Amino acid sequence: MANKIISSEYTNKKMYYANFNITFGNDSEPMLEHFFDIIYPAMTSGYIRESPNKTGMNFVLTDVKVKEIDDDIVLVGNYVKNMGYSVNTTMENGELEEKDMYVPSSPYSRFIIFLQNHRMVLIKNESVSPDVRSFQAHFRKMINNYIHISNLERKKEDNLPAANINIVDMPFDEEIRNTLKHAKKIEWINFKFFPLNADISPLQFANDVDQKIKELEANSANLKINSPRSIETIIKNVQDTSGLAVTSLRLKNSDGSVVRIKEGQFKSDTDIIFDGNINSKDDKYLISQAKKNEKITKTSSENLTLFEKAVDRLRKIIKV
Repeated sequence: MANKIISSEYTNKKMYYANFNITFGNDSEPMLEHFFDIIYPAMTSGYIRESPNKTGMNFVLTDVKVKEIDDDIVLVGNYVKNMGYSVNTTMENGELEEKDMYVPSSPYSRFIIFLQNHRMVLIKNESVSPDVRSFQAHFRKMINNYIHISNLERKKEDNLPAANINIVDMPFDEEIRNTLKHAKKIEWINFKFFPLNADISPLQFANDVDQKIKELEANSANLKINSPRSIETIIKNVQDTSGLAVTSLRLKNSDGSVVRIKEGQFKSDTDIIFDGNINSKDDKYLISQAKKNEKITKTSSENLTLFEKAVDRLRKIIKV
């Protein structure tokens, strides 16, 4: 429920904000154009991704559904990390005892994707639950696998298009300012752009790069600026491209220290009050918490048009 009752014994959960930016093919078709033939069937296929480190760990999506909650149509589910650990000793009656046990564990995160503007939140159920970067790695493998297998059974002219997947953190404006305001000098800043899913950046140069990426049928482009003098302008540019580009930079602080800020280092999470484990009955409450961040609710006119074309089909697959 939105008015979730919190007991005195509560624990905070980490909620992460991101842009679920997916485009398809050389024409950079937006995500909703292929929601019904790629996104939704792939996410409900039960695909299991093995850990690349060959540790026996694997990842899977569960409980994937389209829901309508108040005024939002959302895609929700769990992102599960199946793992385990060995127990060699325990303390019993004040004495160490040898053990030979394997304890399975499945920490998970709940994700909610707002289909009107493809913004998303991922909420960790516990500290070792998988994060946004892991979710992106899983999503890329899952979608690419689904497209490959599907195309084996199709005529070439009917092939599903390749996916360009960029699930990008959306750091808070205050976090960006606090990180950069004390810089004495910014040595360089790099913006990595990718084809946008019908979003319009408030920065004209970002829209120009996006247009050029699409004209050249490229996957991404980098714009590196050396020794910019206006730190205030850089702060505003990073804020305006939050979720629409990946930013990295190197700066020198007033104490002479040099700091390299890499992808994903700006804070993009917040604590929410929560009691117990997250489950599907909490989606309304989680959405109400997510929408406290205005970046979750902003929708471009282009995205709204795409959503309105798909909304009737979406409602046909809505699950309670």
